Amino acid sequence: MESYEDEKVDLIFKVPNTKNEIWIDNMSLKSFTKAEWREQQERSINKYRKRDIKIKVTDKAGKPLEGANITLTHTRPLFLIGCGTGYSILEAKPYQDFFTARLCSVPCINAKDELSLPFGCTRMCLIDDNFKITSTGELVDRLILKEWRSNVVAVTGKDGVFSGRLFHGDYNLTCSHPSVPKHVEKTFKLEKEEGALQFGITLK
Repeated sequence: MESYEDEKVDLIFKVPNTKNEIWIDNMSLKSFTKAEWREQQERSINKYRKRDIKIKVTDKAGKPLEGANITLTHTRPLFLIGCGTGYSILEAKPYQDFFTARLCSVPCINAKDELSLPFGCTRMCLIDDNFKITSTGELVDRLILKEWRSNVVAVTGKDGVFSGRLFHGDYNLTCSHPSVPKHVEKTFKLEKEEGALQFGITLK
């Protein structure tokens, strides 16, 4: 929302379910540049959508392993992003009940539902009139997922530790070391909690 005149703007949110999250970001009483907006967005993402993680790799004797290879694949974000957000809302039964209780008809001509779209929308819409994702929507989703996923390839230091800050969600982990014949695979969830998630891996 952007206002170019001196006027009052009220934003009111009413959600009976306290488990729902409402996040208002980048509010400003003065104009800002695209770079300033992006900087603020990155600060907010780093603060609210990421969490520290610390993984210690040791051998069977409990000695820290320097140079262990760690691969982290972000398989599922903890929050909906992209066109999946709209699809999940539309598929929700409470939303459907709320909608159908208030609307009982749609404009029809020759037994076909009429859909009015702005000029050029057929080339840029993320979903079609059946709420199926379009090729443009798929592209947007891929770009969003690329930015909002934390796929990591790293090597442990002298203390055998890898530490970083990753997006919340589900991860697949693979850990190996040149001196150990077998590798370790593990799955874990990075929850939205205070403090770092810490765990150890033993290569045998």
